[in-house]
Amino acid sequence: MTNRCVDIVVGLQAGSEAKGKLITVLKRPYHALVRTGGCNAAHGVHLGDKKYLFHQLPCGALHFPESLLVLGANAQIDVEYLRKEVEILREAGCLFLPNGKSRIFVDYHATMVDAVDKIAENGGRMPECGDLYFHPRDCPVHATLGGTCLGCQKLPKDSAWAKLGSTTHGAGANAIRKILRGTRMAVLAGQPLKVPPQLPSRWSDWASDVEVVPLRYATDDDCVKSVATICDTVEVLNDLVDQNCPILLEGTQGALLSLHHGYIGKTTSRDTNAATWCAEAGVSPLTIRDIYGVARTYPIRVAGDSGPLSGPEITWDEVTRRAEAPTVIEELTSATKRRRRVFEWGMEDMQKALMLNRPTKLMLTFVDYLHYTNVGVSQWEGLTPGSRAWITDKEEKLGIKFDYLSTGPKQDQTIYR
Repeated sequence: MTNRCVDIVVGLQAGSEAKGKLITVLKRPYHALVRTGGCNAAHGVHLGDKKYLFHQLPCGALHFPESLLVLGANAQIDVEYLRKEVEILREAGCLFLPNGKSRIFVDYHATMVDAVDKIAENGGRMPECGDLYFHPRDCPVHATLGGTCLGCQKLPKDSAWAKLGSTTHGAGANAIRKILRGTRMAVLAGQPLKVPPQLPSRWSDWASDVEVVPLRYATDDDCVKSVATICDTVEVLNDLVDQNCPILLEGTQGALLSLHHGYIGKTTSRDTNAATWCAEAGVSPLTIRDIYGVARTYPIRVAGDSGPLSGPEITWDEVTRRAEAPTVIEELTSATKRRRRVFEWGMEDMQKALMLNRPTKLMLTFVDYLHYTNVGVSQWEGLTPGSRAWITDKEEKLGIKFDYLSTGPKQDQTIYR
């Protein structure tokens, strides 16, 4: 009952903190890598000179080739992403266990993200450009708008992307369908309401009068059944805990995107903190050994009307100028390839994320954005004096120490303190 063998990786800002980079530098052997949540967040890792994006499977799958890969009870599966990632493992020769069975274990409660979920998040209709995710790279109109969907006449004005910068990958709508539990409880705009006359007139504006599309679970999908063992993953993980076998639990997105603790109305569709990752995977908080918190020097939010951060918004040109970089620094979102928004470091945001997660170990990423000569540096003394001063200032004000400093995406571009 007292085994503490579960490590959790959590983002401390609004996502894209480079949690995948942290996972690649961990030296501990893990018997299982666990991921819950949706496919709307891509975690990128480098192995050698090649970059891999994992939307579905735990992103340490290649770096820990003998670990079980577990999609927990609140995982949401898009089979297109799953197929691609299975092929990555197959090509790398690490899809199967020594007994010949797949390394992938999926919980019975994991749900399937279907086209209806993506259509629901795009204003309840198929986008005219034909892309359920509104990828600018797939639509010539978006090229004339600076690589964004904003202002495009094909974009439904009531889509989740237009309203809050959502990736529209269907995770939110899929969660709603799971919460409905097969009922018709949802209140959807445009549906007439029949109410008793004693109720206030405002109640007669909207109500639900639609059939609920049946939700599919992992057991309903032939692709999932063909590449994974579908089971009660709570038992799988807790059997490992009973044997004191190390487990790595990979959180998605970032603390400030939490539905309950983020900026109201500008969040993702779930909580995004360490305690929730435990609950969704089905392991007790008493099993936690370490919580790894990851933060970046310049926090980002996705493009569009995605909400504020406590630090002021700046431009990528300003980041480039401060870094004295010879080429322009800018980032596109991994999922939708839209230009990210970038912000100054926000002390208030970090204080809240630290309260919510109480990390025992910390990584600061994108240290090379403080000055371009920091790229690839592996010793503290190799950073510029200004960069060391910036980091020390943040540590002193927050009462923390960054155990790892990332100076680039590759495994060896790391300072271990």
